[in-house]
Amino acid sequence: NQIISISLIIPVHNRAGIICHAIASVLSQEECVNEILIVDDGSSDDIESAVENVQRATQIPIRLIRQ
Repeated sequence: NQIISISLIIPVHNRAGIICHAIASVLSQEECVNEILIVDDGSSDDIESAVENVQRATQIPIRLIRQ
């Protein structure tokens, strides 16, 4: 029996308005992810606040990596 660990990477640039929807879509999938990595390519919008709001609502680790 193997234990599979799934990390999901979501690249993003100026998409604070839709990142919550993207994360919710991932969380609704049949296969559970162990962590979500959001890789921000220099956004000028408020992506950090949007990700923080989702982090508070889930137990899945979500990390924002900013360039």
